[in-house]
Amino acid sequence: MEDDKSIMQYLKHIGGTPLFNLEIEAYKSAGKLNIVSLWTSIRNENEKKIKTLESSVVTYPYSPELYYNLYLLYSEKGDKIKARENLRLAQQIDPSLK
Repeated sequence: MEDDKSIMQYLKHIGGTPLFNLEIEAYKSAGKLNIVSLWTSIRNENEKKIKTLESSVVTYPYSPELYYNLYLLYSEKGDKIKARENLRLAQQIDPSLK
């Protein structure tokens, strides 16, 4: 299981790059469908978290924590534009955030 954790960290690191799709295909070809399944599960869970946080910022638009958590999730997803925008919004509310 520790190996799966390191693979998930690696996939998070390369997410949003052309290498990511090549690696996923390599795991599929190698018969490591558990890796692909685990990655899909994590991605689906993160999408749910993003949707929840996006609706929460409508209700609580002055919460730096909500924007910061969106920044983290979008960064993990590989969406640098949305990640930077949410970090900017969090820092506008709380300039001490880095």
